[in-house]
Amino acid sequence: ASVRPWRTPFDGMPQRRFPIRIGAYGAPYLRISINDRPVELMLDTGNLTGLSLSPATARRLKLPRVGEWTSYGSDGQTRGRFPVVRAERVEILGATFTDQRCYVLDNDRIPGLIGPRYLLNRRFTVDYRAGWLAVADSAAWVAPADGDALPLIPVTRLPGMIVVEGSVNERPVLVQLDTGKSRACIDPSLVAELGLAADPRGAAIDRLTLGTRTFTIASAKIVSFAGISEGLAAPILVGVGSDVLSQFTWSVDYPAERFVLWRDARNAQKPETPTTGTRARP
Repeated sequence: ASVRPWRTPFDGMPQRRFPIRIGAYGAPYLRISINDRPVELMLDTGNLTGLSLSPATARRLKLPRVGEWTSYGSDGQTRGRFPVVRAERVEILGATFTDQRCYVLDNDRIPGLIGPRYLLNRRFTVDYRAGWLAVADSAAWVAPADGDALPLIPVTRLPGMIVVEGSVNERPVLVQLDTGKSRACIDPSLVAELGLAADPRGAAIDRLTLGTRTFTIASAKIVSFAGISEGLAAPILVGVGSDVLSQFTWSVDYPAERFVLWRDARNAQKPETPTTGTRARP
């Protein structure tokens, strides 16, 4: 079998690439090592606690319990208290971390989550269709000649949360970019303000704009973002999930405080089936 060539918009700069697999909920999954044992976990940029494991994964790895943690939803409501376990050694994306606290989830629907905590002070590029993620430690920034560079909104209370400015039906909004979401989400206050067509499943968004790209969302889940908006000058009103993020190549450059939507996916393979619920406009 041959490996299909893949290039990132940062070609020529020091970086490492890692394969990703699109798994449950349409999210990217990465293989990492915990105590020298391989584990495949979801890359969830909305998981701001760090490294999370399902109860079954924690038991399989025989990780000792060291405490408890409180889980909160994006609305700020408490989901419950769950165990914290300890890993002596974790290898993630070419870096090694020791004495790591792992936060046990409330169910076994997915094996676990990798949050952006392990990518802070680094730059990473994701291409769902080509099946690769590239990571660089260099703080050097390349001007995006073929992409839209959007400034990252500083979120000091929740380091690593990816928030940019966008718009819904021309109304400016703050947008959270969350690979762990299977579908776009919208705050109920914005649904009411814009008078969007809604039903129990969600609300329709005719024009969700990021940079020069516009997407149509057939049904965005209605959820509150009050809990993760605290401390921001304006509230987060929209969450973009893997249904949208899988449609283009994108980069997060934490040192340069930029999110880039690349117009040229370069060698990216087209998905076998179209993403349901969203449609990208050229």
